[in-house]
Amino acid sequence: MMFDEAFARCVSDSFKSGLGMTANLNVDFRKPALPERVYVLKAETVKVEGRKAWVKGRLETIGKEGKEGVVLTEAEALFIEPRQAAQMRRVVN
Repeated sequence: MMFDEAFARCVSDSFKSGLGMTANLNVDFRKPALPERVYVLKAETVKVEGRKAWVKGRLETIGKEGKEGVVLTEAEALFIEPRQAAQMRRVVN
């Protein structure tokens, strides 16, 4: 759920309407995330073609002393801007 929400916000600038629907989301779990810890979720829109946008990201620990964090989870997704996006109501939090 965290990836879906973060990725949706990441691709929103890629679409004229600002709306994108999750078409596909793949998550690979590498290491367990422990409770009561702080993690970093990094996401990047890697490709946009018309109404499609691809996003990649990862959840990792916070690196110490200039070192990279440990990757716990990696994910990638495809978002599609609906054809009827101009007529849809936006839900704003």
